[in-house]
Amino acid sequence: MAPNNRKRLTYRKENVPSIHDVYARAIKMTGECPAVTQPPGNEPIEASSIADSEVKLFMWDFNQCDQKRCTGRKLLRAGLIRPLRMTQAFTGIVLSPFGKQKLSLEDRDLVLSRGLAVIDCSWKKVDTIDQGQLSCSRFVLTLAKHPSGHARLLPFLIAANPTHYGRPFELSCVEALAAGLHLLGMQEEAQRILAPFGWGRNFIEINEANLALYCSEGLTSSAMEEAEQKYLERIANDNDQRRQERQLLNYQDVGADAPI
Repeated sequence: MAPNNRKRLTYRKENVPSIHDVYARAIKMTGECPAVTQPPGNEPIEASSIADSEVKLFMWDFNQCDQKRCTGRKLLRAGLIRPLRMTQAFTGIVLSPFGKQKLSLEDRDLVLSRGLAVIDCSWKKVDTIDQGQLSCSRFVLTLAKHPSGHARLLPFLIAANPTHYGRPFELSCVEALAAGLHLLGMQEEAQRILAPFGWGRNFIEINEANLALYCSEGLTSSAMEEAEQKYLERIANDNDQRRQERQLLNYQDVGADAPI
């Protein structure tokens, strides 16, 4: 029998994921992107004085998302972003899954002068956008005219929106724009567009560590890639260590119950 003063291990309640679990699953399932426990739904949005943003924000809308959950539509209704027609040229920075370079501080001046745009489409249909609608529009031609390429990828970030909570990379429009602003040193602007969403602050909190690393080291596109890789390796190592510790504790707990 185990001694009476032997401390028993306590386990947290089931179905209540910790931040470590969210990261562990996101790292493990980066390619598969399964969902984890969802937080409460969207809060109603209200138009306010934050519509006058210092940075001009834009959006192409492919009408693929659930209008009740679409953060881009809510930003439009609140006057926080401006719509772009499919054939409308845009010379600012575009946050796009089709980009070849990572967003970095190199892009700050262009964003300040020409704006930041996002593509509003369903993640389930993003492949059809790549092969169909965008390839036939002036959007791709416009991007191709720029030798530097104005389409940008965001580094590893975890979604906090109710639809894709816990999934890596699958950010909503407001999360993508907020992440872009944050990485460019415009944290107040990022907080402004997240403020109307009840879960908005969670996005920054969940990604606090990696955002801090990206902001301090992501001065160029290549440097941002290196910072991203450094963060992924750090999280993978932390998860491995935590897994080993749990296995050791479980083994010790089983030994405590073994008959003498």
